[in-house]
Amino acid sequence: MMQWYVICAVTLILVLLFLWLWQQQKQLAEHLRQKIQTQDKNLLDLKAELQLQHEAIHELRTGSLGVGQKVQTLVRQLQETQAKQDEMEEHDPDSKLYGHAAKLAQQGASIEEIVEECELTRGEAELLIQLHRQSN
Repeated sequence: MMQWYVICAVTLILVLLFLWLWQQQKQLAEHLRQKIQTQDKNLLDLKAELQLQHEAIHELRTGSLGVGQKVQTLVRQLQETQAKQDEMEEHDPDSKLYGHAAKLAQQGASIEEIVEECELTRGEAELLIQLHRQSN
């Protein structure tokens, strides 16, 4: 009969141990499930953030392409304007004299030097020198 009590006690201990292990396993499974849910949410958040970053990069690329095209257009227009100005200066002998006079004024030439070299009136030479001083 003593064996019967020992067997019952051991069986009871084993059942209690089994129940305790089963409870521990359930808690661990729940804990892991919660961790997986948290990581899934974090992953979704990161994917959304990555998508926003991709969109921002796309907008920047598109914007920079537009700016690049505008710069190219402005450079082309500037070159065309410069070419037209050069052409006008070549066909207008007076503009050559004024261009030379402006360079002399920038170099610090006197009014008399400008009048003699460029065949300008004294008033024109004075005006060029005043304009040069104002621009500096």
